[in-house]
Amino acid sequence: MPVDRRLRVDLAKKVGISERRLYELAARMDADHGPMGTDDAMYVLAQFNGLKLTKYIDDRDAVDRVRVIADRVRAAMPRAEESRPPARPEAPAGAPRAPVVRTIRVGPVGGAAELLLPKSVEDDADRMGQLYPKIYLLENSIRTVIVRVMTAKHGSDWWSKRVSTGTQNKVQGRRDKEEKAPWHGARGTHDIYYSDFADLKDILFKNWADFEDIFPNQAWITLKLEELEPARNTLAHHNPVPAKEQTRFDVYFDDWGKLVAAKKGLIP
Repeated sequence: MPVDRRLRVDLAKKVGISERRLYELAARMDADHGPMGTDDAMYVLAQFNGLKLTKYIDDRDAVDRVRVIADRVRAAMPRAEESRPPARPEAPAGAPRAPVVRTIRVGPVGGAAELLLPKSVEDDADRMGQLYPKIYLLENSIRTVIVRVMTAKHGSDWWSKRVSTGTQNKVQGRRDKEEKAPWHGARGTHDIYYSDFADLKDILFKNWADFEDIFPNQAWITLKLEELEPARNTLAHHNPVPAKEQTRFDVYFDDWGKLVAAKKGLIP
């Protein structure tokens, strides 16, 4: 999303630096807390400095996307600052701090070099560490909503009565496989904890009449699950999720939180 010329002028004036310096700060933010792109980083700087984004961006979805990125960056900044050496000079008001040089530690060993891995893998691990909690929370929140609604409407044995045979067989296969390795912890007591996004979509689709008052429409939730499933599976297999998919997950996570808050009274 190209940066509005008015925003560059207004932000440079408010922060008290040149436009060229603004781009340097945006590039540094992209390096520290991205990938997000220099243009999006410029809008995030504007958000941090109190500029009204809707003055410069007409697309409401684009405004929401920038705000989600800004929230992610703001959440990451305190952790970075806590590990930063105190001798660093102060940056201009509203500017992100200089990059942090650190080593990832896992148990008694750590650091990409010590594990015979390139620095890029360490960088990916750091970025994926920010995404995994959202995937974990989102997936389990969807499961919780389904369990609460279905139990209230169909009783505690709803799984055997209201879930397709195909989904039940897939879940049972995962349970059987887990039982062959009992030294590993169980996923959960209910069958739904052995389901993935495709299974959740199937359950919602088959029982849509029970959920139509909660979701705006069927496509709203089923398309989100379809679009997020590749990123979810990529992360589950310990591969980095592309930046575009990470941003999509940030936006959808925010959408889900707003929906649950708005429809809480309809969820048993």
